[in-house]
Amino acid sequence: MTNARLPLQCQNPDAATTIAMKKNRGGDMNWQRLIAHGALAGTMAALAVPSHADDASYPNKAVRIILPLAVGSSGDVFTRLFAKGLTDKLGQQFYVENMPSANGLLAAQAQLRAPADGYTILEGTSAIISLNPITVKDPGYDPVKDFRPVGGILRTAQIFAVPASSPIKSMKDLVEVARSAKAPLSSGTYGPLYLAAQQWFSSKADIKFNSIYYKGATGTAADLAGGQLDLAVVDLVGILPLVKGGRVRMLAVTSERRLPDFPDLPTVQESGFPGFVSYAWASLYVRTQTPDAVVNRLAKAMGELYQDKSIQTLMAQSPGIEMMPLGPEAMRKFQLAETERLREIAKTANLSPQ
Repeated sequence: MTNARLPLQCQNPDAATTIAMKKNRGGDMNWQRLIAHGALAGTMAALAVPSHADDASYPNKAVRIILPLAVGSSGDVFTRLFAKGLTDKLGQQFYVENMPSANGLLAAQAQLRAPADGYTILEGTSAIISLNPITVKDPGYDPVKDFRPVGGILRTAQIFAVPASSPIKSMKDLVEVARSAKAPLSSGTYGPLYLAAQQWFSSKADIKFNSIYYKGATGTAADLAGGQLDLAVVDLVGILPLVKGGRVRMLAVTSERRLPDFPDLPTVQESGFPGFVSYAWASLYVRTQTPDAVVNRLAKAMGELYQDKSIQTLMAQSPGIEMMPLGPEAMRKFQLAETERLREIAKTANLSPQ
């Protein structure tokens, strides 16, 4: 257990993480099946939709994408990449408006205030879509009733990391040091889902952390490298320069299997915690009342972008990041499954609504 509880005002400017609890080690195969079947079905369905007059007229002006993440975050970079792709495909500018806030609530509520016409799109992170309904008493929206998925963007795993000067070299060491320490180890997080991952791990390992909240990955990584933190739960993009510079050591990754770019980095679940799988993910959403023709046109364009070689290449060159090519129907199924997994984890980690 950690000393900190999940606060309503916890900042979440970087990647939002969903924690996918698997009952066996076949989780990666389940993901591959989802991509192979659900995503293909969703994409092909969108591509098969005939063009109608109202479909063809959209968009006839600029389209805003509300992003609940900070400028420069991995989510920001790839959202802008997809925004450019949509601009090229649909002939009108798709621009990103960064709106980082507590739990993504500001972005979600801004989407609710916008007309349901497809000219305002929300990037729904797993905090907004799957965690808030569990850990926030009154978020002011219902992600199932109020928002309609258009298509997935990406998922990325988390990293448990320590300063390079730390005696901790593995997850086993982390547990042993935490149990023998006179006071809880300090652990940096910068979002409710990072805290959820930390609390889940502390519950499984029966150890305590003193959680310290940051506004983003930059401050967390800097304090970790400087030795002000004993541990941090971060995404790979946020600490990669410090890892390469020899200032930070990675202990384990929360992915289903090892990262191709870091084959010597073990997963958390192979480090003695089977079933511990945690990912950040993001998808585009519109208001539920948005016309089918508009959603279909957006979904068709997204389906084409999933096949874009430049996007595929850039994602392949970004360690720890995977494209999430899920069409509207597959994305909804994925979203609902993630919410139920998080609900079980919230019980395990004692994440109570705030």
